[in-house]
Amino acid sequence: MCKASISQYSFLLDTFNKYGAASGQAINLSKSSFTFGSKVNQVIKTSIQNKMGILKEGGADRVKEKCSGWYSRMLSQGGKEVLLMSIALAMPVFVMSCFKLPKTTCDNLASVMADFWWSSTEHSKNIHWLSWEKLCLPKDQGGLGFRNIQTFNQALLAKQAWRILQYPNCLFARMMKSRYFPQSHFLEATLGPRPSYAWRSILYGRDLLVQGLKKNVGNGKSFKVWLDAWIEDEEGWRAPWRMNDFFNPDLRVSELIDVESRS
Repeated sequence: MCKASISQYSFLLDTFNKYGAASGQAINLSKSSFTFGSKVNQVIKTSIQNKMGILKEGGADRVKEKCSGWYSRMLSQGGKEVLLMSIALAMPVFVMSCFKLPKTTCDNLASVMADFWWSSTEHSKNIHWLSWEKLCLPKDQGGLGFRNIQTFNQALLAKQAWRILQYPNCLFARMMKSRYFPQSHFLEATLGPRPSYAWRSILYGRDLLVQGLKKNVGNGKSFKVWLDAWIEDEEGWRAPWRMNDFFNPDLRVSELIDVESRS
């Protein structure tokens, strides 16, 4: 993702070279590609590509190239469905597991796949009888089960957020914690003053993750009495009602528990 200056890319290239010299591994520049945002100037794009030695652009381009090769095969709708599900939608998975794709990139990917689905020949202007969003609905809801690019992207990033939450001692989690939330819990971490695009992407995945999270009270040390939803009633899980505006926001549930009587 192009979120840095040309000087930062020079530093990045130098880092890659040092890593290659130390490990014996090297980046295959011919198989690598950049994904630029829609507002990046063409001159800057060219400068970065020349500096890094990576001339290809990613996003919808590779998927479009694949689809172009498939047009000549005169595939049935069943064949197109298999190719879209097993190959086209799988191609950007690695990038989507690390970064939040720009909306324009997601729209371009969806447009390429929709054109391939509805057209029998390349560059033809066939009518799209249903929107791509409707085709992405499950089959029991009238769709074909194709993946919505943005939703799939967020789900993959939610898996990265889950890794940080579930395996706090792994290298990835420890690195993120040392940089972005050294004094707090991952679920309480904020964007911060100088967030990387990777961190922004993980927080985007966390937004989805927290919608399905459930925590056990346990010893109560991680639950804030007045702010966390830890009491269950007919309305579901919620925080206690407050009678006034003056309260200790950092009061923990553990402070309400009598350890001896376990009540």
